[in-house]
Amino acid sequence: MRSTAVARSGGHIWWGTPQLKQVGFYEYGVSPFQQKLFKGFFNPGLFKFAKKYGKQAVVVLPPALFYLWLSQWADAQYEANHRKGPDGTVGGGH
Repeated sequence: MRSTAVARSGGHIWWGTPQLKQVGFYEYGVSPFQQKLFKGFFNPGLFKFAKKYGKQAVVVLPPALFYLWLSQWADAQYEANHRKGPDGTVGGGH
C-alpha cells in the first residue's frame, strides 16, 4: 500500500497487521518429526575438518596459550601491586 493511499483513506496503518493480500507467496516447511536431526553429521567432511584444523592447532595453540598465561600472570601481578600491605603502604612496601 502506498503512502498516498493511506493518506487518502484517513486511517492509520499499524505495524504488523496485514494490509494487502499477497499473491504468489508460498511458504513451505517440514515438520520437526520428519527431519533427520543428525543426517550428515558423521560424514567424511567432519574428519577432514578435524584433520585440517588439527594441523593448524600445532602452530596456533602454543602462542595462544602463552599469551593467555601471560595475561593471567599480569593481572595477578597488578592486583598484588595494588593491594595494601600490613603497614598500610600500597604495593607491599616496595
